Amino acid sequence: FVWLGLELLFHRRHWPIERRIGSVLGLAVLLLPVLPSRQLLRDHSAAQVLVGGLIGCVFGGGYFLVLHYRGAKWLHSLGLPDMHPQHPPHTSTHTMGGWGE
Repeated sequence: FVWLGLELLFHRRHWPIERRIGSVLGLAVLLLPVLPSRQLLRDHSAAQVLVGGLIGCVFGGGYFLVLHYRGAKWLHSLGLPDMHPQHPPHTSTHTMGGWGE
């Protein structure tokens, strides 16, 4: 949920903000009921659901950051043909710190 929500909010800039927010809200309505359903079906305890949800948020946000701040630079360095010429490669000077440049 986190990764897809971040993608919709920050990498669909050609969409109006109302559409991006509506998409994230729709995604939340579809996916967030999974968390309590795990406990209601007695598949997991409340603590397991909470920890699993937090781990999912951390990994989803981390994947988004790696993909867009490190992955794009690495893919561009491979010299592969540009599959999306309307979107230039990420050229931010922002560093994530400690990951080697």
